[in-house]
Amino acid sequence: MIAGRDSTSVAAFVAACFGRSVASPDAELLLANGCDGDDAEDFLAAFAATFGVAMASCDPARHHGPEAGWNPLAILRVARDRLAGRSFPPVPVTLRLLEEAARSGRWPAPTLRGDTPDPRA
Repeated sequence: MIAGRDSTSVAAFVAACFGRSVASPDAELLLANGCDGDDAEDFLAAFAATFGVAMASCDPARHHGPEAGWNPLAILRVARDRLAGRSFPPVPVTLRLLEEAARSGRWPAPTLRGDTPDPRA
């Protein structure tokens, strides 16, 4: 189902998924709502299906952590990322990013530096 591609529709989708509205368009959504691993991938897939967003340039691992719980590989990954100076989440999923993706019909492509472009720019 393709919903309206306006910011009100995106905000309503996010509120329905997480059970509350978003206070700031730049607030990180997945981490703030305890959404990681399979849950985050399900959220991104539902967003793509609802708004008709092509997700070819989306690498879910760039936007959220592994499934919560005891996972020794996840601990090693977090340690590796911290040693490399990478922050978590590497590229936050914000309402602003989702609005841009809904408007354009595609997930923003990473830049050469590896960051998702700021849709305000």
